[in-house]
Amino acid sequence: MRKFKLINSAGREFNLMRTDAFFAHPDGLGISRETSFLQAGENFIKTMDTGSQKRPSGEMVFKAYAQYMEFVKFCSDAPLKLCYNAGADWWYLDCDISYLGKTEIEPATNRLICPIDFAAYGVWYNKVTIAKTGSSQSAAKKYRYKYPYTYADGASGAVAIESNNTMDSPCRLYIYGPCQNPRWTLSQKGKVVSTGKAFVKVGADEFLSVNSKGDVMEMALYDRATLSYRQNIYGLSDFSTQRFIYIPNGRSVLTFSHDGTSAIEAIVEVSYIAETV
Repeated sequence: MRKFKLINSAGREFNLMRTDAFFAHPDGLGISRETSFLQAGENFIKTMDTGSQKRPSGEMVFKAYAQYMEFVKFCSDAPLKLCYNAGADWWYLDCDISYLGKTEIEPATNRLICPIDFAAYGVWYNKVTIAKTGSSQSAAKKYRYKYPYTYADGASGAVAIESNNTMDSPCRLYIYGPCQNPRWTLSQKGKVVSTGKAFVKVGADEFLSVNSKGDVMEMALYDRATLSYRQNIYGLSDFSTQRFIYIPNGRSVLTFSHDGTSAIEAIVEVSYIAETV
């Protein structure tokens, strides 16, 4: 059975399967692309092919006006995440409400039926967290969950990532201090795909966030204990590198290192993306 819910910017959830506030007749969950062609005789050459903005729609069926106002108040903490589950995994779409209609309660149903349209910031994604930390090289351990990772030693360490996603997926790197001038390298089949580096000292109470997700795109320091934002360090990054990492299909390896001698600790959070769910 398919399930929907919303998450607002305050982190609260609204169950869209409630009998008194139900998301009905969902549409716009498929694929839509913008294309253009140049005619060459009897043939056509594609000159543009890009994904259209996701615009899911449907109807919110409310028991009464009180539920309508509850929903409106919840959605005022924007932006929102529309969440969809048609099987084992939840998929997320960052979005806003572009239209919410309001009518009278219909006598036939004794319900308030309100058309609703969403406007997305990107595409559908779900998250898998892959962790990496320092330990003894001689006792390096490999753990196999849904995605494997390795504990390694010294000032460098590597994370193996298996992706069966057909689209290159953005990710967020959490690089914890203390470390000096951290570097990261993504390789696949022995070839370097992309690299990044920051000329910054990350304190023991901090972590460096490198986020390649399109609507965020940040390189910043955060407080390790409170997770609060501290400083934008994009200007201190190495502009000769790509800096932002996108995980390709198949097996790849993300290696971390820094100029210090202590073990480097990092977490990789991959946002696997999809055109349709």
